[in-house]
Amino acid sequence: MRRLHARWVLPVGAPPLRDATVVLDDTRIHWVGPRAAAPPADVEQDLGDAVLLPGLVNAHTHLDLAPFAGRALPRDFPAWIRALVGTLNDAPTVILQRGAEWAARDQLAHGVTTVADTAPNRFAFDALRRVGLRGIAYREVFGPEPAHAPLALRALHEAVTDMRRDATDLVRVGVSPHAPYSVADPLYRAVATYARAEALPVAVHIAESSAESALVRDGTGPFAAYLRDLRGIAVTARAASPIALLDALEVLSARPLCIHAVQVEADDIARLADRGASVAHCPCSNAWFGHGRSPVAAFRAHGIAVGLGTDSIASNAQVRVRREARAAADDTLTSAQRLALATHGGAEALGLGTVIGRIAPGFEADLVAFAVDDADRADADPARYVLDLPDDARPLLTLIAGRDRTVTDPVLAPAPDLP
Repeated sequence: MRRLHARWVLPVGAPPLRDATVVLDDTRIHWVGPRAAAPPADVEQDLGDAVLLPGLVNAHTHLDLAPFAGRALPRDFPAWIRALVGTLNDAPTVILQRGAEWAARDQLAHGVTTVADTAPNRFAFDALRRVGLRGIAYREVFGPEPAHAPLALRALHEAVTDMRRDATDLVRVGVSPHAPYSVADPLYRAVATYARAEALPVAVHIAESSAESALVRDGTGPFAAYLRDLRGIAVTARAASPIALLDALEVLSARPLCIHAVQVEADDIARLADRGASVAHCPCSNAWFGHGRSPVAAFRAHGIAVGLGTDSIASNAQVRVRREARAAADDTLTSAQRLALATHGGAEALGLGTVIGRIAPGFEADLVAFAVDDADRADADPARYVLDLPDDARPLLTLIAGRDRTVTDPVLAPAPDLP
């Protein structure tokens, strides 16, 4: 047994505890409550003036895009996609591998203990395992040409089979049919069938931009022009909305993590709720592109699990989950509710809501502690105190499954540069 004492403990889902103790039994939380009532333990650690809370959950990112830090890219979304893909095609593999590991370590150093990454390679998957993070690596698949769906599915199956051999208790493998402008309907349907048969988590970029909505609803817009004029792919209207498209192709039946979900109407929200889908809300990336505000309040009112994602450094200069919590697109949220989105909300969105994201008996001991240097502010609202810390604030303690993963390097090296 191990006892952790702190000025404040934020259980999430329960009121804050002043002068409290958390007792760990190996990888799990055994007890939480007032320090004076704590049961005995073999090891004692007094964190002093600190706030102890569940580890932050980054519900969507692309770790291998870290080498794009500081690189000028267009903010027009279709143009950004083309520029990104063109640069990635020329990027040395070793740079992307190093970038993924740097980004994983950077997340860990700033209080994130769980990462959901989406990539067409295994670089982030390997980085998560090496660094010691918890997470899901969604293997991305592309294929806008309907006739190529069987080949794309075969390649996905081979890649996932290879990754699953190296999966651990902390790091799982999922699948991600990328987006409506890069995945044909037959491939969407095939990937959903495969995921259900293999019990694989699913993530999909969906309802992110007006250009995507125009493609799906009307067969028009810049994505339609690209597919038709440059790829020679026939383009027609596919569904009333991107969410309706996923429903018609039975992707929603796989209960996917819907990344972004900005361009949605009432019918779409009802579909997501009925099918048990969840949402990765990425407010800073959405704002950077000018995509609009995701209807977070409506999602929550319908019982849809919502987590926070930073997206990649290619569209978000400060990939910090606490920053996303401050920017979350629901002005009615309290500081405690914003912190819940950054912790248990992300856990629920990833299907881990009974495993992590709270400080309660039986939950895995994924915990972080931030030092308090202004006791009056911390005592007034400890959740807000944590959220308002500088973006570069680093925890004095990080535990994942009860194991110490605190990053103690005084200075983190910069991300590797693209040539």
